[in-house]
Amino acid sequence: MKLRRLPQLLRWSQRRRICGACFADPWRASLLLTFLTKNPFQLQCVHGLTHPFEWADHPLWDWLSSHQAVRVGMSDTGDLLIRQDKHPTFALRPGTSDGEMFRDIVIEDEYQLATLPERLHTVLDVGANIGLFGCLLLERADKVFLVEPDPDNVLQIKKNLALHKKKNATVLQMAVSGESNQTVDFFSHKRKKCCNTLLPGSFKPCDSDAIQVKQVKTISLRDLLQWTGENTVDLLKCDVEGAEYDIVAAAAKDGSLAKFSAILMEVHVRNKDGLAAADTLLEQIRQSGFSVQRLDSKPGIKQNKNAGKALGFNIFCRASTPAGE
Repeated sequence: MKLRRLPQLLRWSQRRRICGACFADPWRASLLLTFLTKNPFQLQCVHGLTHPFEWADHPLWDWLSSHQAVRVGMSDTGDLLIRQDKHPTFALRPGTSDGEMFRDIVIEDEYQLATLPERLHTVLDVGANIGLFGCLLLERADKVFLVEPDPDNVLQIKKNLALHKKKNATVLQMAVSGESNQTVDFFSHKRKKCCNTLLPGSFKPCDSDAIQVKQVKTISLRDLLQWTGENTVDLLKCDVEGAEYDIVAAAAKDGSLAKFSAILMEVHVRNKDGLAAADTLLEQIRQSGFSVQRLDSKPGIKQNKNAGKALGFNIFCRASTPAGE
């Protein structure tokens, strides 16, 4: 037990209330989720399903226990249901990286959504994961297209879209790459669903037992635009765990990158040797007519040095001339 975890006892009543809505044994759950150790454990939910938990889960549960206005529950299918402020309910899978994604996108607003226009015609979310980003823009966009290759994540996208009760979203289960109509290996982690990738060797050897290799179909950004039926798109959000290099290179060459008015992208740099490749990617975007701004973490938000993204960063790119003009 870490002594620095002791202040969490001050939030005991809130944590106990949350655990009472989610777990069959709320006292045990409260204790374990307060004093999380690096040793994994399991908790039985109120509907009888059992989920794994580990040290990486504590930031989300600490946040939940410190916000009285947040409403938390558990669905009959075992999803953690969270409603914050004016946002509709989100469904997260306990014991997965969904909590980390919720913290990054919804709580910490890593894409700084307030800087985007109040109204958007079309949004293309490539690497949608469980649809958190796309769902946040449902009220601001006329059309939202969510593209995700992992079938488990696609199912979760559809759950979140159903909770938001909007009819302006379309989901496509494919992997965006530099070329279309290929069948490729897709590496899916049982727990770290935010790290699924087309790139072999992206996971540590200790994760080998948790990796599933699936076959997925690919589509290029040019063909993806054609699938949407839109000549131009207001916003492209792209988080594809390293596949952005092939996507940008192909889209810059065939001119489809210029069909977007703005781009939000996570650039993944696995090691220092990859910094030169990242510079090339940024230059390809600039040559396609965009200004590039790096989005640093907001003050007070710590970088997760254990997430394998210490060298990665988010960028916001704005076209000098909006697409279609």
